[in-house]
Amino acid sequence: MCIKTIKKHIGKILVTVGVIGTASLTQINLSDLPVNYPLLVNTQIEQLEYSYRAEELLRLEHNEMGRKFRENEITENEWQRYLKNDFESRSLILGGEIGRLRNELGYSAIYIEENEQMDKFISQQKKEFKNSTRWEIKIKNILK
Repeated sequence: MCIKTIKKHIGKILVTVGVIGTASLTQINLSDLPVNYPLLVNTQIEQLEYSYRAEELLRLEHNEMGRKFRENEITENEWQRYLKNDFESRSLILGGEIGRLRNELGYSAIYIEENEQMDKFISQQKKEFKNSTRWEIKIKNILK
């Protein structure tokens, strides 16, 4: 049996993910979730939708900042500062949150690979979530 543990410090939050064989365990205090969900986002599926949309907005913001850098509208120092201070932490936390929610909802990669119908459903749901306009998301305030 293969045991692998990854620990990543994100500010004051420690997220530990352990994988034992094909089972995946996530240890996180739900009151310490790092994403700043609005009060109307109550269920895990709503949190997943919100997180996917926030991740997509972050990707678009990153692309716009990259364009500004390429077209000399911002300096290399400003680009690097954006990557280090704004983009990386939000990207890491949103990706971790999406992974946690997918795991808790039973969207494991192994199960999906073995079930073509589920794979199509998850792919379609992810696409819809990325394009969702259900909530007004201010990407600068996505983290607590």
